[in-house]
Amino acid sequence: MEGKKDFGCSYHKLCKFSHDRGKVQVDVFVMKVIAEHRPIAVTISNYGNDGSEVGREKLGFNGAEDVEAGAPTIAKALVSLGLAPESKAKSYAVSISEFITKDRDKVTAALKILE
Repeated sequence: MEGKKDFGCSYHKLCKFSHDRGKVQVDVFVMKVIAEHRPIAVTISNYGNDGSEVGREKLGFNGAEDVEAGAPTIAKALVSLGLAPESKAKSYAVSISEFITKDRDKVTAALKILE
């Protein structure tokens, strides 16, 4: 789904995954303010069943091709920070990677706006 384009976002999409302890929300965005450090920013937030944030991991990729190769990095982040159970982390990571690379043209266009 479309995310808010506040604070100078040229691209922002988000997706949510439910798990037995709550939900994981993944925000993917391109934002001029942080593009130097995280051109394609991926923020993964974990929320408990009560809706409170339990943890957050911020990842960055230089291009869509890095995201495709980054599924193991995403899975490791999900597990190491307790953002997803180990049994589901790999499938979540692949889904996140596919979610981003599916929009490769839009992400690439958003990155070019920043040049």
